Amino acid sequence: MLSVPVEILREIFELCQSNELEPADHWETICFSQVCRLWRQVAHGSSQFWSTISLDITKREPNRKAAFWIERAGNRHLSIEILCGNEGNGAIGDHVMSTCLVDLALVLRDSMHRWKSFSIQGALHYIKAIFQICSGYVPNLRNLSIEADGGYDPLGSTFPILLFFPFDPRPGFESSNLSVSATTCIPWFMSLGLAITDLSIDFQHLPAVGTAGRADQILFMFQSCPNILRCNLDEVGQLLRRGSPGSVVRMESLSELRLHMAEDIDQLLGSDVLELLSLRSLHLDGFNWTVHTRHALWDIFQRCSRVLTTIVLTLSPSNFCNEVFGPIDGRAPVALDLVTNFTIHGHPNSYPLLRALSLPRVQELVLVDIPFHIIHQLITASSPSIVDLSVQPLGGFQSETPIYFPSLLYLRIHDTLELLDQIHAPELRNLHLGNCRRGNYDPVHRPFLHDFIARSKPALKFLLLEGIRVHDEDLIRCMESLSHLKDLSLYQCDITDSVLQALARPSAGPEPAWLLPQLEEISLLQCDALTPRGIIEFFTSRSTPLNSTTPEMIPPQITGAVRFTSEINKQDFALCKSLGINVEICGMER
Repeated sequence: MLSVPVEILREIFELCQSNELEPADHWETICFSQVCRLWRQVAHGSSQFWSTISLDITKREPNRKAAFWIERAGNRHLSIEILCGNEGNGAIGDHVMSTCLVDLALVLRDSMHRWKSFSIQGALHYIKAIFQICSGYVPNLRNLSIEADGGYDPLGSTFPILLFFPFDPRPGFESSNLSVSATTCIPWFMSLGLAITDLSIDFQHLPAVGTAGRADQILFMFQSCPNILRCNLDEVGQLLRRGSPGSVVRMESLSELRLHMAEDIDQLLGSDVLELLSLRSLHLDGFNWTVHTRHALWDIFQRCSRVLTTIVLTLSPSNFCNEVFGPIDGRAPVALDLVTNFTIHGHPNSYPLLRALSLPRVQELVLVDIPFHIIHQLITASSPSIVDLSVQPLGGFQSETPIYFPSLLYLRIHDTLELLDQIHAPELRNLHLGNCRRGNYDPVHRPFLHDFIARSKPALKFLLLEGIRVHDEDLIRCMESLSHLKDLSLYQCDITDSVLQALARPSAGPEPAWLLPQLEEISLLQCDALTPRGIIEFFTSRSTPLNSTTPEMIPPQITGAVRFTSEINKQDFALCKSLGINVEICGMER
């Protein structure tokens, strides 16, 4: 290390610092400074090293550390991370803590114009104490993160916890790119809200009580942040709107919206409260279907049909609404012409909406718990553009003429494997067939997979069979047509060593040939009928070069993973490891 010139070390250090490090990544620079004395001198001689400041209020004299680091950072922008600790953690007395907070805040206030990133975590009233002093212009702020610990708040009497941000972007502000995240508190913005383009709020442990409902709080935030481009709201809970109906909140810039675990989304997304003019991506994770939900989504689809490109709708695990409502009356069909990604986990209340939708340009389509006749309607109209299709239909269906998918590359089918009979996909490259309800599933006693391969003749690269009951002979026949396959995964399949024996050596005859001649990776997971001996013989054979002058007769080396459901003897385990196999035993660590 001593032979490396100082100039080169300085360039290396500056290069390490060139990626706009977040405070959490400051340990990389600390590690750089701990290599040796010379490296430490190089690091400490750079103002960049001192510009990322991590402070712990419970440690000794954090205000002195902050002042020292700020001075050594020169004129650089600052990334500041503060850990305040929890209420009543016993580390130091409350009076001493208050004094430390005031002293630290006074030091930080003078450098606010240089803040690039500011992160604070701890009891809410400690955070408020910092903000009561640190108020002013933050013209260079790009990241603001607040993580308040739930519970005791002597400066506020009730939940929900409201946190006022006393920052201003800068005099004569026009635009900015400020990302704000807050946990266990409801942020209130004044002029700073104009600078926010990314907003992420985690409502966990914050019950919506008092005079304002959760929907009211979110609408208030939206009003104070009119330039938001992306918004992520986690653990939203019940979206009550207790305030009297007012003017509609218009969000002209919001293009990405995600709500996680939100009930009664119509309270927020209804056309009478929120107008989304530029929405391109809508993610609703874990919501409940009601007639009001359906109407709210219908209105959004109609209003944003010319801009929406991504829609993800997944149900709450508890399926709050069990009532089933009738069809939508007097509403015209909606064509989502620009949607390329569409995911929905169905509910009877969603079916009328789906029957009225068309997705002419969808490329990635995920349909779960949807009746087949609705699936058939959607994919028939969209088949020319679909590249990635994943379906888990409900109920049976009548045989239809196979649908031609000229662009389909990825296909996943769960439970209703007969759906393969409805698909003709000659360009398919990845196929995943899963039987998630294996215990209650009556398997198809015919070579459905072979029929599909014979019909479409796809040059598959990847095949995953999960919980599929397929006869050895049928699977071997399929492999004869899969000469391009590189990755084979079999999970809980009823195959025996006969399949591995067919793969272990080339066929006999005047023109011997390997099954799956391009196979490079194989996973055999919890296939109970396979034996350790059969697996070892297969890997040994495919790993041993043949005495052949024909390159085609030398298959590639295979890497693999095996998971046994019961213990195997030490000798077999050692042989598997020596062949490079990643071996697991269910319920055991090796």
